[in-house]
Order: sequence, then structure tokens, then C-alpha cells
Amino acid sequence: MAVFKSLTHALAWYYAERLRAGAPSALRFDPDALLHRSRPGPRDEHLVKMCDVAQLVEQETDYTQKVLFMFYGFDLEARQIAEELKKTEAGIEGTIQRARRSLRYEMEIRGLIPNGERWGRHRA
Repeated sequence: MAVFKSLTHALAWYYAERLRAGAPSALRFDPDALLHRSRPGPRDEHLVKMCDVAQLVEQETDYTQKVLFMFYGFDLEARQIAEELKKTEAGIEGTIQRARRSLRYEMEIRGLIPNGERWGRHRA
């Protein structure tokens, strides 16, 4: 089983899979369509897990995954949406932190990243 070493690694992998599957945008998660277009193989198990995590993020708020993609610079549309969110009273920084904590927890309990690891830091 693949272990993602960081949130960036996991989201980059998922985004690349969406593009390979011919998805017009990485901002809408559609695991069924993605799995039907991908080649069968050992990566399918990881794909299902990543899609599961992505759906959990999408359920938290309507714009959480857009903020996450903006934070890692993956999508121009997401960055534009985030710019609008910056103007709101809640602010984008709190949304990013809440989304990262939630996603990290879900990824840890599903074994996609090691428990207790800090984002962006890898043990030797």
C-alpha cells in the first residue's frame, strides 16, 4: 500500500489521476467516473482510498477542496475562488487550517500517511 508522505504528495497524485482520466476539472470529485476510466491494476486500491478522502473533504464545506487546491497552486479557478473568499469575514487562513487538520486526520486513520508526521517533514 502506498503511503503519502505529505498532503501535497497526496493531492498532487489525485490531481494527476483526474487529468489522466480525462477530467475537465480537478475541483469536482467523481470517484466512479475516475475508476471506470482508469486501467485496472494495483493502483486502484490507492485510488479508491484517495477518492474516499477527497469526498470527506468535499462534504465538510462546499469550498474546502477549492481552498486546498489553491493553497498548493494546482488550479487557477480555485485560486480565483480563494481570492473572493479572502474578502469574507471568516478569512481564508482559518479555512485552510481547518481543512488541513480534517484531511490530515482522515488520511492518518486510513493509513495514507504515517501518524504523527508533520506536513512536509520526512523522517530519515
